[in-house]
Amino acid sequence: MASPLLAKEGEKEEPVAEEGEKDGKFTNYGLISISDKHVLLPDRKHVAFKIINNTGRSISNIFGWVYQYEEDDTGKKINFVLVNYPHKSAMCGAGRFHKPGKKVKWIFLLQNRVPEDLQPKYLVLVNMKSIFFARVEMPEPAPSKPSEEEEQTPEQEEKESPVVKKEQPVQ
Repeated sequence: MASPLLAKEGEKEEPVAEEGEKDGKFTNYGLISISDKHVLLPDRKHVAFKIINNTGRSISNIFGWVYQYEEDDTGKKINFVLVNYPHKSAMCGAGRFHKPGKKVKWIFLLQNRVPEDLQPKYLVLVNMKSIFFARVEMPEPAPSKPSEEEEQTPEQEEKESPVVKKEQPVQ
């Protein structure tokens, strides 16, 4: 059963390319890079951050601390308040696993629903020991079969093959 919070079919995983203005600036923390931009979902009970997987393995769970903060007149961040359940894993917007080198939205559950009149600012902190990897890597989808016109007979494949078979002398 698909959750309405998770991404739609067309927006599951994005290849990592140039950082767009909409994604914000990504800060590299080693295993992952986290965007400074966030999205408060329409139910106002979840906040989403885009995260890039910098590892060579698929990530299954991320446990992080989401803080709400304010900015003073000089732009310095003040008044940090923990607003999520740090013992509860975030939900991967791509489904079950976050594949290596991809940019995916991770959704964190907030403790309280945010009132409609507030537009708070959030940041997420993730300890590298709070990132868990998939035990079994999911295989990449197989390439599509060639059409009937492109299929070759075994004789044609042998003619085009660069490997030359040499007969061994019988002793």
